[in-house]
Amino acid sequence: MSLNASATLLDRYSESNPDGKVARATNAPVAQVTDRYIESGSFVKLKNLSLGYNLPKALLESIHVSQLRIYVTAQNILTWTDYSGLDPEVNFFDNDNTKQGIDYGAYPASKSYLVGLGLTF
Repeated sequence: MSLNASATLLDRYSESNPDGKVARATNAPVAQVTDRYIESGSFVKLKNLSLGYNLPKALLESIHVSQLRIYVTAQNILTWTDYSGLDPEVNFFDNDNTKQGIDYGAYPASKSYLVGLGLTF
């Protein structure tokens, strides 16, 4: 056999398994309509965070600097969700508005961190 499938499909509906949780097996070109794959995409995300600190002027006078700012910025830090996919902010296929909210397995947004120093003489 050239195609593999999840073992979950063994629990598909059939005459001998009328309580199966997966749609019946078929080779029809049209996908089976089922609510099996619908789940809550609710989430809370800490998407952007920026923290900075200006050092006191009294401390900076001795090194002839008028301002020194230290900062940290982070993006896509944490996501709280029960969603089983990679990212609850799912994509939609080929900019087709009829397929919004369908997860086509896109990679989640990458995390990024930036540490910086702002210096004014």
